[in-house]
Amino acid sequence: MKATLKQHISDIYLNHLTEIYTRSDPQLMDRIRASAEIHKMDVAYKYFATLASTIDGQKFLSVKSIELELTSKLSLWIPDLFVIRKDENELLGYIDKQLSVGRKYVRMNMPPHLLNLGARVLKMEICNHVINKEDNSRAARNIYTQVTMLIDICMSISFEAYLENKISIEKHSQALQNHILGSELAETCQSIRADMHDWHSMLLNKLLVSEKITFEELPAIHDSLFTLWIRHKANVFFKNAEEVIALNEEIRKLEKLIPDLVEHKNSRDNKALIGLNEKINSHVKKMGWLFSSLTKQARSLDSGRDTLTKLYNRRYLDVILQKETSLIYLDSSPYVLLMLDVDHFKQINDTYGHYDGDRIIESVAGSLQESVRSSDYVFRYGGDEFLILMVDASINRAKALAEDLLKAVNSNHYTSNDGSSINISLSIGIAQHTGEADYMTIIRKADKALLEAKKEGRNRFSLAA
Repeated sequence: MKATLKQHISDIYLNHLTEIYTRSDPQLMDRIRASAEIHKMDVAYKYFATLASTIDGQKFLSVKSIELELTSKLSLWIPDLFVIRKDENELLGYIDKQLSVGRKYVRMNMPPHLLNLGARVLKMEICNHVINKEDNSRAARNIYTQVTMLIDICMSISFEAYLENKISIEKHSQALQNHILGSELAETCQSIRADMHDWHSMLLNKLLVSEKITFEELPAIHDSLFTLWIRHKANVFFKNAEEVIALNEEIRKLEKLIPDLVEHKNSRDNKALIGLNEKINSHVKKMGWLFSSLTKQARSLDSGRDTLTKLYNRRYLDVILQKETSLIYLDSSPYVLLMLDVDHFKQINDTYGHYDGDRIIESVAGSLQESVRSSDYVFRYGGDEFLILMVDASINRAKALAEDLLKAVNSNHYTSNDGSSINISLSIGIAQHTGEADYMTIIRKADKALLEAKKEGRNRFSLAA
């Protein structure tokens, strides 16, 4: 959030909160807070149980670790609502905390209607625990008013950050589509199409040369390069394109046919096998046509990425990580982040100059791009810092990639403009998504692991704790 906007929001809500606290009855606030402290876990569980019962809520609250993480944080947030704050710095800190909550909801891709539903649940549950049968109607009304005012203003502050960040991500999403090299994307579409035909050829070859087959012996479609690219990249480059939707549907149809293929092959039901092969050929042919259509669309794009490295810009990271985190809740395909930077790069820049520094950054970027799969993402995160997003990947695969990158960079011979030999190495931090709702948690883990790799002597990788 821009500093000027944040200051404007802080000024507005500083006055609002000061007014509410001035009008608040300290004894009533103590009573509500004491009840909230006792029942905070019950209220938090009710909050998430209600959200998880909705269709949209199931998308990200079905993972137990996420529910536990968010429940724990909400249980701390609830009693903190009912503290009277008078010091201006304390008030500004509290406002900043609510803005952070709003930004977190954006990173989780939480729909606004769920936030509104959650606010209603909080008001009802907290009031149910505070109000007792000895309270007359006026006392009950005062409790409800106090609870409602404080929840509403905190939600309002959160929404300020939510809307600002939501708009920003949408703008970057649109910009990402406009910052793709059309010719490069067209070549990628052709390459992915070729990979699909390779998969089909391997499938047919296996059927022809084997007397009997098992499902495991056939080339897997789920983790093939063309399936991974369609699932993780196609919709970023061709947002809401009918061809991408159709490609995903064709893959689902093919996946359903493979078990029958094994059964008919082993039972020697040649008639059924021929019919099934014709269906598979038809799906592959349709997918080829869909890739051709995407290739034509790609050629119409005319823009670029980072001018030096041709990698994705850091500002698109939110767009892609939000999408990938949402995908995990749908099909449980985890991702891994690798945070990398060039060892002693400042010293290299100071010694040899920015020209040689740029050439090294360019060369390292090329090594990274050549080493990853077509479904993965490589970002220029900062000056000499890079970030790799490995989709649908295990920690072992990430470790293997890190080892390959270290060898690739070490084996390259860099010669400066004055003919000097420059030795280059990388430090790498690795972190796997383990159910966190907020993708910033994974970035921080990868960054911390990178620092550990540096502390341990550089030219190595370190795993996040």
